[in-house]
Amino acid sequence: MERTAIVYFSLGGNTAGCATVLQSLAGSELFPLQPLIPYPKSYGRLLKETKRETEGREIRDLVPIDFNPDSYSDILIGTPNWWGGLSTPVRSFIRKYKLEHHGIALFVTHGGTGIKNVEEEMISLLPATSRFLGTLSIFDDGEGRLERRCQKWLTKLEEEKKKYEKVTGNHIYGNGHFDAVAL
Repeated sequence: MERTAIVYFSLGGNTAGCATVLQSLAGSELFPLQPLIPYPKSYGRLLKETKRETEGREIRDLVPIDFNPDSYSDILIGTPNWWGGLSTPVRSFIRKYKLEHHGIALFVTHGGTGIKNVEEEMISLLPATSRFLGTLSIFDDGEGRLERRCQKWLTKLEEEKKKYEKVTGNHIYGNGHFDAVAL
């Protein structure tokens, strides 16, 4: 891949773990997202707050990051599946930054619920000039398959890019979509 950024939000560590594996495989820069006002420590309050935010498609102020999207051709965005949607910090990032003319790929961590509407929400927030590349659905069962699956997904993204370049002569990804890869 050309210069790639990995932007992600992780509350419990699963998405951060996947982002770190992707970084080691792709040689990408990592940009963790943090809300300016942290989420509650109480599990009950956390569930209530994240459900309200997800259902209302709310945004949240983020701790500033030194990120310039124009420095990257591709951006891999990682989020946990929150109530069938994007996490609020990822939604906030997408709304804040202009991701025009980028290849955008999504990796979604979950506890077995799959990607639900997360992919559709992501696509709906992207500008028409961006290229959605596909989704990696991650349910790590602890059997050490994360690195192998991440490598498979990165290889598939690269194959999509080469196929598009061959057909169009353009170095920007096409709007092609492939099925989510499940871990």
